[in-house]
Amino acid sequence: MFLSCYKRMGEFVPRLLDEGLAPRVMLEYSGTLLHGLRQMGADDVLDSLAGITADPRNRQAVEWLGCPWGHAVAPSTPVQDFRLHVRAWQHHFAALFGLEALSRVRGFSPAEMALPNHPDVAYEFVKTLRDCGYQWVLVQEHTVEEPDGGGLQRQHLPRRLVCTSSSGEVASITAVVKTQGSDTKLVAQMQPYYEAKGLSRWDLGGRRVPPLVTQIADGKRRVMMNEFPPKYFDVIRECSGTQTPAMNVTSTLNGSTRRCRPR
Repeated sequence: MFLSCYKRMGEFVPRLLDEGLAPRVMLEYSGTLLHGLRQMGADDVLDSLAGITADPRNRQAVEWLGCPWGHAVAPSTPVQDFRLHVRAWQHHFAALFGLEALSRVRGFSPAEMALPNHPDVAYEFVKTLRDCGYQWVLVQEHTVEEPDGGGLQRQHLPRRLVCTSSSGEVASITAVVKTQGSDTKLVAQMQPYYEAKGLSRWDLGGRRVPPLVTQIADGKRRVMMNEFPPKYFDVIRECSGTQTPAMNVTSTLNGSTRRCRPR
């Protein structure tokens, strides 16, 4: 059952594309998971994932997110070790799917969505991501604030996460805000789509841009196992070709962002 959950997006995406639709999905598999799948001989799972990672037709719908090798939580992991986790995942992903596939991994998903609030650790966290080639990071709305110390406004727009060390060094990266807190059930019911339907374009840097409703959930929780597949098919069939399409982050970002900082 668990193996099916890890494999199934490699089956869902081609099936929806065959229907002439525009599925989109972002995937995050830890290094220990990918290594474990190979170690246990689950080659069918990895082959299924390779089909949506390398094939030009399929990969337009799929965006891989980088993550630590294991479940290294950034605020409590020594910065040197955290960097090794990030590099180890990149090396293993490239070994499985190729360097070209790795070059398309531009976003990073931190374990537990945890963002350091110590200035030096936060600075090293962002510096590690930038040094490793990442262009954006997924953050939770309650872990960042506006430069004036207030809560975030218009959470569905990209931001510039700016971290300053105690010695005055500055590191920044584009941040995409994950909303709704613990939202496994919401994702299973594709709630982000219905939320997005009630939004309209917003002004950002002198341009009218579409808001992006971004959520994430474990793929093997009960509701994700049972409720997500049929709802995902229903929503992709409904939203493809409309004014509220499914979107992945990297293809949506235009480099014009607002500022925020760690709480």
